Amino acid sequence: MLHRSAVYRHYVPPQYSKHVTSELCISSSVLRASEDTTECLISFHNTSKKEISINQQSQNDSPVDATTDHMLNGGAEEPLNLLLGYIQLAGYVTLNYQFDADAASNPMDAFSKHSSWWHNTDYSHHYSDSDKGPDEDSDPHEQIAKVPFVRQPKLVIGGRIAGINDLPSDGSKTINRSNRHLLQDLICPFNSFPTPDGPQDDDNFIPGSELVDAIVPFYTTSQSILFTNLVMKPGETKTFHISFPSPKGPPSYNSMSTGPACDQGWVSIRYTMIVGFQTGPSHEQEKAVYFPLHIKFARKPGDERWYQPNFLKHTVVNKRWAIELMSEDVCQTRGKTPEPSGETKEAFLEDLHRLIDSDLYNMPRMSTGERKKSFHDVANGDKNVIPQIPMHLKTSYQIRVNSQGLCTVHFSKPYYQVGDSLGFVVELEAVSTTRIAGFVAHLEAHEVFHTGEKDFTNVYRVSPPVKGNTLAAAFERGSAEVSGQIYIPTHLCQQFQSSNFMDLKYFVVFKFNIFEVESEVEDSDGYDMYKYEAEGNETTFRLPMVVVAGV
Repeated sequence: MLHRSAVYRHYVPPQYSKHVTSELCISSSVLRASEDTTECLISFHNTSKKEISINQQSQNDSPVDATTDHMLNGGAEEPLNLLLGYIQLAGYVTLNYQFDADAASNPMDAFSKHSSWWHNTDYSHHYSDSDKGPDEDSDPHEQIAKVPFVRQPKLVIGGRIAGINDLPSDGSKTINRSNRHLLQDLICPFNSFPTPDGPQDDDNFIPGSELVDAIVPFYTTSQSILFTNLVMKPGETKTFHISFPSPKGPPSYNSMSTGPACDQGWVSIRYTMIVGFQTGPSHEQEKAVYFPLHIKFARKPGDERWYQPNFLKHTVVNKRWAIELMSEDVCQTRGKTPEPSGETKEAFLEDLHRLIDSDLYNMPRMSTGERKKSFHDVANGDKNVIPQIPMHLKTSYQIRVNSQGLCTVHFSKPYYQVGDSLGFVVELEAVSTTRIAGFVAHLEAHEVFHTGEKDFTNVYRVSPPVKGNTLAAAFERGSAEVSGQIYIPTHLCQQFQSSNFMDLKYFVVFKFNIFEVESEVEDSDGYDMYKYEAEGNETTFRLPMVVVAGV
């Protein structure tokens, strides 16, 4: 299965592929993505042995009498008509605790500490992190309901949430075995539910209100027509090479986690590219595929402190949004440097002559401070623009216990990008009577929700633990160092802030096993002898860490 177009004649592997039926498969691949524009391929694959036509116009067309499933899966020789293909974008927050645990696709949800059908809390720590955050004992449903972004009325267009056809605001559309493989992609990892082989018994269904209650939209666009007349022969693939304005909003968050529900965050931020069509003239014959879009907020040139907006201040409805079908002429000119205008040429030549005529030894000097002042300030006094990198960079932290120096933790960099290896060195204190027998370190994410009264925090682990044995090093006369590395997963989201919703922060957590050394003597053979208790205590320290978007 491959993508083909007039320009991309070589193999382009599909990033996402959805088998709508046993005869029709739709796939997508993002070719280029920037803050302003996204360019992708969307392909329709005829996997059957009979001909499929998309919006075929014929004078002898007969009325459509069969149901959608019969038309897609039936064995009739008539062509399959797909009408009114369109593209739409939507961005929304999913409340992960709202969707029924019994409907979750991941078998590990049975062992989630948040699952309603798991009651043995003494045993559940074997499957999830038992360390609770400051407010984890509180019901997330009650706490998040106080957040201004969640409390505000939902974005409803034409009686549908965010104008999405499959999401009537009254929850009247049920989720059954015939459409669950499509609708579940809105709140779960893509393709988490298999495509049915044929007609299914729809007695077992999930109320549509559960899906509607779990989605809080903040961005949507109009529906832009993708095709009007397209015919595919058996085994043929038709590809649309399109570009469109990228969605504006916070970065994608917690949208690719595959662990137990809510154990990796109470909420998620998702973007979807909706590819919809009809198999007949009635609305009951509508289908849509929800392809994920991964959005990140990149650093702008000249931006020293990585400024980001205060996200989710307003909901956005982009009525002028539309796709552009990329023609061959447009694609052939891509990559060429545009011809500069006459005004640009004159300005460049004027600057060049000024440099040539200037005296190198009498040029005015500029101090480092003045040079920094000459840079453009991105924030420019705007409180809605927040710097991610602090003014004073810090890589070392001194840790003290009972007024004694325990150790000093050194990090390799003051901030890290998603996908980096976080290197650290633990420098042990040689003169302290409190020694470290070992430690465990990991990276931790904090969801800090703003209710307008008191912030509450959900804490969860995002990296495997790194263990270090420092018992032998603790008895060295001089200072000893123990190093380690924590890998920052590529699927993590960069840190961000939203005063109406939540802040995402990261911390490096060190759990030290400490013990007290009472005395030190030297025996007749010249060996040092120590007296200490065989049991130790555990103490935990959380060190803030800046995590920004990767390249």
